[in-house]
This record gives sequence, structure tokens and C-alpha cells, in this order.
Amino acid sequence: MGKKIRKLRQHKSNKPSMGKRDKGLILVFCIAAILLVLAYGVVLTSDLIEAKQSLSQGKDNLQSAYQEVEKADLGKAERYLEKAKGNFLGASKTLNSPSVSVLSPVPVVNENLLVLRQLASTGLEVTLAGESFTRASTKFLKNGKVDFGFNNGQIDLQPIIAAKPYVDEANSHILKAAAEYDKIPHGNLIPPIKRACDELGGQLPRLRDLTANAKKSFDLLPEMLGTNGKRRYFLAVQNNAELRATGGLIGNYGIISVENGRLALDSFDQISKLVGTGKDKPPVEVPKGYMPIYARFKGTSMWQNVNMTPDFPTVGRLLVKLYKSAEGENLDGVISVDPVGLQYLLEAIGPVQVPGTDVTISSGNVVDWTLVKAYDVFRNRRERKDALADVAKAVWERLLTGQISNRPKLAPQLDGALSGKRMIFYSAHEDEQKLFEDIGYAGTLAPTVCDYLQVVAQNHGANKVDVYLHENIDYTISLDDNGLAAAKVTVTLINKAPKFGLPPEVAGMLNPLAAQGGSSRTYLSIYVPKDAQLMDVTVDGKPGNPDVDHEKGKAVFSQYLDIAPGASSKVSFTYNLPKALRFDGEKKEYILDCQTQPMINNPNIALSIKLPKGFNVPDIPPGMKKQGERVTLNKMLVRDERFALSIAE
Repeated sequence: MGKKIRKLRQHKSNKPSMGKRDKGLILVFCIAAILLVLAYGVVLTSDLIEAKQSLSQGKDNLQSAYQEVEKADLGKAERYLEKAKGNFLGASKTLNSPSVSVLSPVPVVNENLLVLRQLASTGLEVTLAGESFTRASTKFLKNGKVDFGFNNGQIDLQPIIAAKPYVDEANSHILKAAAEYDKIPHGNLIPPIKRACDELGGQLPRLRDLTANAKKSFDLLPEMLGTNGKRRYFLAVQNNAELRATGGLIGNYGIISVENGRLALDSFDQISKLVGTGKDKPPVEVPKGYMPIYARFKGTSMWQNVNMTPDFPTVGRLLVKLYKSAEGENLDGVISVDPVGLQYLLEAIGPVQVPGTDVTISSGNVVDWTLVKAYDVFRNRRERKDALADVAKAVWERLLTGQISNRPKLAPQLDGALSGKRMIFYSAHEDEQKLFEDIGYAGTLAPTVCDYLQVVAQNHGANKVDVYLHENIDYTISLDDNGLAAAKVTVTLINKAPKFGLPPEVAGMLNPLAAQGGSSRTYLSIYVPKDAQLMDVTVDGKPGNPDVDHEKGKAVFSQYLDIAPGASSKVSFTYNLPKALRFDGEKKEYILDCQTQPMINNPNIALSIKLPKGFNVPDIPPGMKKQGERVTLNKMLVRDERFALSIAE
């Protein structure tokens, strides 16, 4: 044993010893390695910071570019787009550099790098789409300003044709951007990168819809403007002083023609001219589900009641069929407008003179004059109807002949009128109608995603008092975590008509069957999800006598209300919903689609959503407030809106 130990010691002592020089070399090598790692870390950190800054600057420049496009400042837009393109190209170059690519084998790091690269590629494609849109817009420039070439009733079709390839190109870039985004993995992302992905994911669908609709518009516009033969459209002028679901009773109509871009108002008259024609013919064919609700109101044969449904595509089809029955002609579509729609148009085209009078109609007085003062000035019914027809006709003639005082205002004013359903389009051509529905100009009864509400007031008093009618909507809903909900809609109608001094036609004095003395006789309906189970209806605290119907995937609860001048009436509908939440894995979402009827006095809505017990809302949407276990909202409804909440335990 002692010998073994001595041999072992002898063996250890024979091992070469490390000299001071060797130790010094190793120390120098270690220091150099540490410095190299530190230097690489500095380079890597610098590259990643540079890439992050480039992506952030690209996003900012891209947003600025699109803002300038909306202002029609294409020069600034081009400069911002050029900067954005440089930012995204720079970020892509940095993220693919050797100093960054060396991290690719590291699992979590590799995933985040890949996402950054995809974000850069997506941003570049969106930028290229912006450049294509800008090039398309330059085709409409005249003397440095956007001009759609609308003069003396003629729309210049050449800019539309010249811009189309660039619009197609923009749509292609956005499709590529969406494809790049779809490649992004969404697991193991650090918070800043995840936020960027979520933000882009929220914006891309809107951009995709925008470019797709722009492409379809430029595909269809030439034919809609009569390049393949003359088009003729029914112009329906609605009077909101006597409410109908889509706005008001159709009191006047016209026929608009367009051929190779040349527009004309071929005829314009009172709807009564058509009332007697075709009356011996059978009622026109109607969509399934229409007759059970509207047959009692002669909605297929009375021009005055054809728009009692809030679904304007149905109204449009009926008007086209009724006109065919009356005049024997197939029209290509319908354009509807009400006095507020005329107000939007007058803001761009400028004031018009009422023929045979010293009255000047402008955006500031058209609603008041046509719906209030005209009834007082022209006590003779025929004269009044002629005067109202003259106003509508004067506005449309100015518009169709291109006599527009403020051309840059025309597009936004048209968009405002169409978005608020003050103007509505219907086309008898399927692809064109689909486009109107996609861009929100068709007045469609929207599908139900989770929850849905539309309140519709219709005048059944045969008078003109609805200009004085005000509407307040209170909607309370209590949600359960399994999707069930208890809902209550309370509608308060206030009749602010004066008790004395109303013109006879307004007050209903000319019709013995009308509501007299300025009283409102209103058929009030609420449209809710089709599976809603009505539990109770009260009118001013007393039991109601509701009608229960169904239309286009909606349950319809209706109640008659009689309201004296200066009085109000309150009707409450209580019902249960079996599916008020949308489930996506562990995520729960409440979505309320709220559509509005175009009244003269826009309705107000007070919304109160009671959350399921133990649940909260991580992000409160703009305009909403969290009050204890409830989320609330108060606002005026000017157009259709969607209110959405994501809820979590």
C-alpha cells in the first residue's frame, strides 16, 4: 500500500507544471474572449436597437402618409411613403445581417427574430400599397388638386381607367402583406413584439377590406356609369316628418339616367303619379318572411308603405318591381335620399333657389324649410308638394350637371350621407349590390354576431309630426359566463309638437283617419337576435299588447303608442338571450351591433352591461366607463355602430 502511494506521488510529480508565461497567455486569451463577447453584444444590441427604431419610424411614417392621402396632399404622402420604405428596407437588412442571424439557433430568440423580419416584410408591402394608391390618386389631379372630372353632367372616365392598374397593384401588395403576417408564429413572443403583432393584426383586415373594395369599385364603376349601355335608376326622396323604417314616406321620385359617364335627371314628380298605375296588377313577388309582417300594411302595393322594412335591399327590390308593374320598365337600381342627405349635398354644391320664389335653400336651412316652414308657407297641399319637389329637383340637377361650388368637399359629404343612411344605394346587379353592402352604403339589416339592437319608429297617424319626435333608448343587459343573458330595452318617445298653431297637414286635420291635433301614433319595433324570448312588455308601466314577428334572422317585437303634443310615452321590452357571448378558446367576447333609423332627431342610447360574476374587462373601449360590475356608455347614434368587450376572470 505504501509503495502504491509513493508511485502515485511520483507520477503526480512527473506531470509538467504550468509556467507563468502559459498562465499569462490563458489570461490574455480569456480577457480577449470576454472583450470579443462584449464587443459582439454591443454590436448585436446596437443592431437590434437600430432595427427596432427603423420599424417604429416606418410605422410612424406610414401612418403620416395615409393621413396625408386622406387630406389629398399627395406630395407629402409620397415623401412619407419613401421614408417608410427606407425604414422597412433598413430594418429588414439589419435583421438579416450576420451579427443578428448568428442567434437563429437559439429557440425563443429565433422565434422573435423571425417575427421582426415578418413585421418588416409586412410593413414594406403595406408601404408599397400606399405608393400604388398614391399613383392612382395622381390620375385625378388637376392643377395640384384632386378633381374627379365631373363637369356639365359628364364624368370623365379616363382617370378611372388609368388609375385601375395601380389600384389592382395596391390590392396585390396588401394581399402579400396579409400572407407575410400569416407566417408569423404567435408563441413565446416578448411583450413589445407581441403588442406590435396584435396591433398590425388589428389593422390588416381593415386595409384588406379597403383595397379589395377599391379594386371592386374600379372594376365595376365604368359599367355602372353606362359604358356598356344606358343605366336608369329610381330616385326615392324620403320625408322623415312621416317616419318609415328606412327614413320616411317616399313623397317624390325621379329617374336618373347615365350613359358613357353622362348623367341626367330624366323625370321628377310626386309619388302619387305612380300610385294609380298598375293597381289592377297582382302584388309583386317579395322575399320570404316579408308578407307575415307587412301584408297588413299593403307593403307590396302601396308606394307609401313599401319602406316599412328597415332592410333597404328588400325595399330596393320592391321599388324596382313596383316600377316595372307600373311602367313596364326594368330599372338598374335605386338611390334614396332624405332632407338630411340634401343637407350633406348642399354643403358641397352650394345654395339653390326655389323656382318661383325668393327662397334660397342652403345646408343651413334645407331641413327646417322642407319639413317645417314649407307646410306653413304653402297651405295649399299641391303648392307645398310642388315646392318640396322643386327643392329636391334643384339639388339633384345641380349635382348631376356638375355645378359644385366646393369640389373637394363632395366626396366626404357623400360619404357622410351614405354612412348615416341619409343616402342609400341599391343595385339590381348582384356584383354591384355586393359592393354596396361591403362598403356599408346599402342600408342592410346586419347579421347578428352576438347581440343586436335596432329601434324603428313608424308613423301610423298619417300626419307630419315626426320632425318633433325625440327618442331615448335605455338598454341594460346582464351577462352570465355561460353566454346566457337577461336584457331590457326601454324606449322613451317624446312628442315636442306644439299644442296649437300647427299647419293642418302637419297636425293631421286634412285626413279624418289621421291622428289629430299634432298627436303621434307610432308603431314602435325593436329588432333583436332571432332566439330572443320575450318575457314582458309594458307601456307607461301598464301591460302592453305587442306583436311578435321574425325578419331576416331577427326577432321583432312591436307596440303601438299614442302620444299627445308635449307628452311622452315609455315602452319596455324584457327578454332573454341564449347566446349573448362569443367564445374563442378561453377568450369571451360580448359584441353588440346597434343599427340606427335615420330620423330627423338622432336617437340617444344609454347602454349598461353587467359583467358575469368574478369577471372584468382588461381594456375599456373608448367612450365606455367601468362602474362597479357594469360597463356603461351614453351617446347619440348618428350611424350604425359596434360595441365590443373582451371579458376575463
